[in-house]
Amino acid sequence: MSKDNVLPSVIVAANGWGGYLASHLYPGTPVIYVSPGMHWVQVAHQVLRLTGAGPTVLLHIDISLWGEVIDGMDDFIRLIIGSGGSVWNGRIRDTRKSSMHRVCRRNGLPSTQVLDANQLSPQARVMIKTDVNALGRAEFRLEDTVLQKLGLGNIKRSRVAGMTEYPTMTVAEVPAELWQAPELLIERFVERRDGLFFRVFMAGENCILCEGKSQEIVKRINRDASERRDIRITRSMYGHEELPSIISPQQQRAFEQAIRFADAFGLDFGSLDLLIDEDNEIYIVDVNPTPYWGDDPVYTHFATHLGGLAAQPA
Repeated sequence: MSKDNVLPSVIVAANGWGGYLASHLYPGTPVIYVSPGMHWVQVAHQVLRLTGAGPTVLLHIDISLWGEVIDGMDDFIRLIIGSGGSVWNGRIRDTRKSSMHRVCRRNGLPSTQVLDANQLSPQARVMIKTDVNALGRAEFRLEDTVLQKLGLGNIKRSRVAGMTEYPTMTVAEVPAELWQAPELLIERFVERRDGLFFRVFMAGENCILCEGKSQEIVKRINRDASERRDIRITRSMYGHEELPSIISPQQQRAFEQAIRFADAFGLDFGSLDLLIDEDNEIYIVDVNPTPYWGDDPVYTHFATHLGGLAAQPA
């Protein structure tokens, strides 16, 4: 991804668009809707017909496995880059939570994933999550034949079906079969008395670091955060000597951890959720290349800053 402060000139969307953050940020940008399995030549023809050579393409795919969404995804991306363009989120192929945790471990970032009951004490609290994102809600909108093609064919007949929230329990209370269930993932439950947490929104070079507090089990910055603060910043501020004068040490650690992860994962547009424990260890617990916003108008500072204007301290 180019570090230039540019906007997408075209969006390639699959499995959802209206109400997502990107639809609010780029309301006038052409959107090409693709059905999973569409051939890359057909998608590329539509992109270049709209933009000419050198487009900035945003891939906005609300499915946990991306590899087969465009038949010939790698060829499509090579063609766009070869024409002088760029593809936001072009390196992403797998957004499942297991993939997120692998990226964390490979890049020296702490991970909450618990692979074995012996990692924690029997009374330690854990959270049971679906490996696919958001309880598989996006996948359940797809036909069975499409899910089969994408490598998610059994999801509607798995333990994911019927889950409405992520349960928490002690290690001792976790049924033995759940440790080996491929569709589920077990994470250490990150607790902190003041409920502090972070979300980082990213759009190309520009970011908004959100800080808030919540006592909810699943913390949502736009729904239940108190004492919220949003800080406009850019990726290029990573490691900058002036950063400590702009944000607090905890905010700096959260921001720098988010950038390290995003660079390794290939996240150019989307959001990251980060939790902090009583020992001030920070964990990335969710990656979302298609953050949902809803029907309410997007905040002005989101529309301007994530739309490409220069960053300023909030």
